[in-house]
Order: sequence, then C-alpha cells, then structure tokens
Amino acid sequence: MKVVVRKPGQNPERKEIENDLKVLQEIVGGLIEHITIYKEGEDWFGMLCNEEGKLIGLEPNFKLYTETIVGTVVFVGHDGEDFGDLPEDAYELLMDPGSYRLEDKKRPSEWRIAHQGAGGEIYIRVYRLRDISKPDHSGNREYLRAIFETDEEAQKVVDEMNSYSRKGGQ
Repeated sequence: MKVVVRKPGQNPERKEIENDLKVLQEIVGGLIEHITIYKEGEDWFGMLCNEEGKLIGLEPNFKLYTETIVGTVVFVGHDGEDFGDLPEDAYELLMDPGSYRLEDKKRPSEWRIAHQGAGGEIYIRVYRLRDISKPDHSGNREYLRAIFETDEEAQKVVDEMNSYSRKGGQ
C-alpha cells in the first residue's frame, strides 16, 4: 500500500508498506485512531495516528486546525471499507513540509474580545490572536466556543486566559 509517513520533527516520507493492522500499529506505536480528511465534501484520504498518543506523552507532530497531532502519522487512501493507496493528488500536499504547521509555544499570543454582528444581533466572543506580531485577521484568530452576554463576562475570561498564557499555557 502506498502511503506517506510523517514522524515528529522530520520531513514526510513516501513509502510502500503492507496493508496489515499489526504493521500500521507498529508504525504509529500503538492502537490506531483513524481520521478522515475531506476535500470539497468528499472523502479524500485517511490519517492514522496513535489513539493514546496524548495520554502517553508522544511528541507533537503538527496542527490539524486547532488540534495538535502527536506521534508518527500514516496517511492512507481508502478502498471501500479498507485502507488503500494514497490518492495521487494528496501526495503533493503531504510531501510538502510547509503543509504541516506546529505552533511555536514561545510565540507571543494574546486573548481579546470581538463584537460580531449577525441577523441584526451583536455577539460578544473571545478569541486568541495567535501571533501578536502579525495582523489581526481571521487567519490569525482562534475563537473560544462561547458567546457572552456582557463585555464584563468576556473580559474576565480574557484576563484569565492571558494570565494562563503568560504562565506558559496556551
């Protein structure tokens, strides 16, 4: 089976491996978690990683949206209910080391309040400006999944999150 393997801190590798559960478990170092990656609403390829990776402290590999993926990852294609060869159009993306981002925890970020309008209503939300050295725009924001009633409620959360971030959290 033709796949791409990405180990933490290393460039991705194009490999041909046996389509066997034990082989895949050996590569990721334990039980497998399967995540489907979609393109234009269609199943594109799969990502296999260690199901318990975060619990056992595996090294961070890259970010998928706001989730940090840890440990070695195997990118596979889908062949019906089974894994199969990775689609050719996925190789270009996956073989580019620049496609993988892992946020630098030392990069300064800051939590802020946003007032957003929709349907004639104004919503108060809290977001993190991921990198304060870059412009404040949607690609540099990460929102909490909450809407606040007042600026005061939102400000309390902003203050707590900024305090936590300064102590080394994110």
